[in-house]
Amino acid sequence: MTPRNLNLMLDSGAYSAWTTCEKIDLGKYIDFCLAAAPYLYVTVALDVIPGTRGQDRTLEMVEAAAAESFANAVAMRRAGVSVMPVFHMGERFYWLEKLVGEGFDYIGISPTGNFGNTKSRAVWMDSVFSHLCGNRGFPGVKTHAFGSTSVDVVHRYPWKSCDSTSWMLAGGYGSVLIPRWANDHWDYSCSPFVLTVSEEWDGKGSRTNRLFKTLGEEEKHYVSRYLEFCGTTLDDARKDYQTRQMCAAIFFRELERNKIYTPFQRTTAPVGFEESTDLPSSTATPTWEHGDFKLMMCLTSGKHFSLLLNKVGNVNRLISYWYCRRGDPLAMKDMMDTGEFPDALVSALGNKRRSTVSTTTTTTTTTTTTDQPKAKVGKPAARKPKYGAFRPR
Repeated sequence: MTPRNLNLMLDSGAYSAWTTCEKIDLGKYIDFCLAAAPYLYVTVALDVIPGTRGQDRTLEMVEAAAAESFANAVAMRRAGVSVMPVFHMGERFYWLEKLVGEGFDYIGISPTGNFGNTKSRAVWMDSVFSHLCGNRGFPGVKTHAFGSTSVDVVHRYPWKSCDSTSWMLAGGYGSVLIPRWANDHWDYSCSPFVLTVSEEWDGKGSRTNRLFKTLGEEEKHYVSRYLEFCGTTLDDARKDYQTRQMCAAIFFRELERNKIYTPFQRTTAPVGFEESTDLPSSTATPTWEHGDFKLMMCLTSGKHFSLLLNKVGNVNRLISYWYCRRGDPLAMKDMMDTGEFPDALVSALGNKRRSTVSTTTTTTTTTTTTDQPKAKVGKPAARKPKYGAFRPR
């Protein structure tokens, strides 16, 4: 079998652990990363989420979490892990300065948390890149955007990489992403139409979504042309959520290929933070800013996600240590060979949970359709997310 030469980013899964009030063991994470290192593109440092779920965060909590996150990144690098630390919204810019000063050349940027709305997060990201870029237009370090794949965010900043969970979510909620048409080609430089095609979700979607049944004939023909480009039909997209996920994966594949690189225009000093000085950075012109952008597609242990990405030719993927922390790190080689999430890599905890859900389903009367994924038994249905919103890691 021909190796797929995947670019695998390994995230610590710190946020997933935090939501379940569990803690990831740094030593075990380091051991896993070292064993899996030959198969990884980059490893995300074990960052610390402040406070506990449902509790308001204080500045003291944020400061303590930032300090522990920094210490974890330094410890992982000293152990031999090629590591990407993460700078979070709400942390002092002092910590970004520390990461640059410590010589980390690949830094994650996480515009999440309970520190404001989408607009304030955009202002914060402008502040981050004003610090990193200075007057040069490009940062002296590589940057990764966590959970930020709205088209305007992808193009506005000179990222090295971003990651997306949107491709998994849109299909499950009855929608497809349709790019605009301009100058005789699909245009990925602006936000797409979020079109609800599933009859199951007609009338239940976000106010920002268009409903297929409300389109004119010319617009319907336009949609059919794009679905044909994706190798499917409207009928299949209406009935099958995996088909819609495939269309979303193709959209993000094309967005990656059409990433626009322009120098970041410096804004004013950071708003709402006490630091306002530039960070120390290399004066050398970066050599990586053009033509090597990677949009990492987030994966869970569900195999059909891997198979869909194989089908559309995506090789850039993000997996979480949280899903495979009790698995065999050497199984990463199988993933490189097949492109699939190996059984040996899935944590025992994950297997146990799936077994529990399966057992519960046999004793509970539920109504399911082929149009959307089964909801977890006993859990309320998830709210439909707005496309392009910032999501927690």
